[in-house]
Amino acid sequence: MKTIYVSSYGLGSKKGIYTISFDEQTQKLKKIQQIETIDYPSYIIKKDDILFAAYKNANPTYNGGGLGSFLIDHHNLHLNNNYNPSGRSYTHLCVSQDLRYIFAANYHVGSTASYELENSSIIKKLSAVRHKGI
Repeated sequence: MKTIYVSSYGLGSKKGIYTISFDEQTQKLKKIQQIETIDYPSYIIKKDDILFAAYKNANPTYNGGGLGSFLIDHHNLHLNNNYNPSGRSYTHLCVSQDLRYIFAANYHVGSTASYELENSSIIKKLSAVRHKGI
């Protein structure tokens, strides 16, 4: 049995992150869980027992964008924290091997940022760069 995590731009209560099991023998998928997120998760990455999500800048009530971290417990997700860096949305994430930093990039506007992690929570922005062409 394999576990798959899927981010969804579904409308209303359909948006969020889904945990799905895949039975290799029967070739069947089964929804285990859905976490409805505060914004649309555009990119997710798993590192050890933590799933990180980049949120799209689409929710004006929340000010959109940002990052989230989820603890994985027996294939179920539990929100660890959300971090909103002033409405910035990202399209790619990378986590350091020691789980002390998460790096984010947005190829639409050419920006990159780094954040400090503590106990798998995103605690502060360390740097942000908006790259400009010549």
